[in-house]
Amino acid sequence: MKKRTNLILLPILIVLLLFLAFVVSQNMRLNRVMNTRPNETPLPSTKPTAAEPEPTPTPTPTPTPTPEPVYVQTIPENALRGMIPDPEGYHESMDASDLSSFLRLEEVQELIGDKTLLWNPEIVRYPDTPVRWYFDETILCIVWQEVEAQAVGTFSEVIIADGSQLRRKISADELWSFAFKTTSQFAADANAVLAFGGDFYYHGRACGIGIYQREFYRFDPKTCDTCYITSDGDMLFSYRNQFTEQAQAEQFAAENDVLFSLVFGPVLIDEGKDVTPELYPWGEVTDTYARAALGLLERHHYLTMNINCAQPGTEYYNLATLRQEADAMLKRGCWKAYALDGGQTATTVFGGQLINPVQFGQEKEISDIIYFASAHGGDLKEIPQS
Repeated sequence: MKKRTNLILLPILIVLLLFLAFVVSQNMRLNRVMNTRPNETPLPSTKPTAAEPEPTPTPTPTPTPTPEPVYVQTIPENALRGMIPDPEGYHESMDASDLSSFLRLEEVQELIGDKTLLWNPEIVRYPDTPVRWYFDETILCIVWQEVEAQAVGTFSEVIIADGSQLRRKISADELWSFAFKTTSQFAADANAVLAFGGDFYYHGRACGIGIYQREFYRFDPKTCDTCYITSDGDMLFSYRNQFTEQAQAEQFAAENDVLFSLVFGPVLIDEGKDVTPELYPWGEVTDTYARAALGLLERHHYLTMNINCAQPGTEYYNLATLRQEADAMLKRGCWKAYALDGGQTATTVFGGQLINPVQFGQEKEISDIIYFASAHGGDLKEIPQS
């Protein structure tokens, strides 16, 4: 019986030994893994991983405010006259400091902006003549006289808010009318702040490239230089023989938005350069006559000039050559300048009053004027933000 019991325990013992051997082998394997050499793949670290920083939120962009539209008062292109000037806008003084004080007013400075005035109180005026000026929010006009070429130089400096305020008026408001008027009569009809003798287009000379209200009425490019006035009030030029066909001139006028042209000349100054010719078909350029010129100082900033003799019996009784006319505009800083019909046509009317002495003693009836008008109370036009 005892022998049989031993036989039964033997297999159990063998199983226990095998299990013990398996446990020992697993412990040895675990020890090898825990003691991995450097070239072996380490076990994953049990240290806690640092938390990744939270991303910085992208700020919401502040919307750019849409600029408020800016408007300027304007005169309709097809209007036959400017807006009626404010009678309270006219001033006159023998003391230049009165004008200096006026120019410092906020509303005046707003119109002047970054422009540099030619007028200054140090100008030596012609003896016993006042300085005159007009202002509303759309136009500033200063008129004075000084000795020029040993004669009377009548100068008008004008700043306008919009190019529509530089205008032209012809007799009866239609081409080829014989209903001639003096500059003073034209000025009253046009509501002009400042009126200036024009080119006397309907005269014995048929020359240049004539445009009125965008309509071509003459094409003769060989005999004289032409001045073009754009809708923005710029002055552009073409020279003799520059165009050979009317189609070329029409393309030029369309591309530059030309409203009207002036035909006399010559061009005196072009982009700051003296281009005055020594000889020219019109205007008796080497003789002494009353002279007239229109100049551009900068955008919407103009200078007009007449050089006339003084009244007989005074110290100054002279007239000027074309060269003297050009020099007068050059020394006053004109960027562009163009000569207009002189003689009795050379007239300046301000506030309805003839300012300059006129050659031969009285105004002449002519076919047209150039004038500057107020746009106060006119249509509103939005100014492009650029």
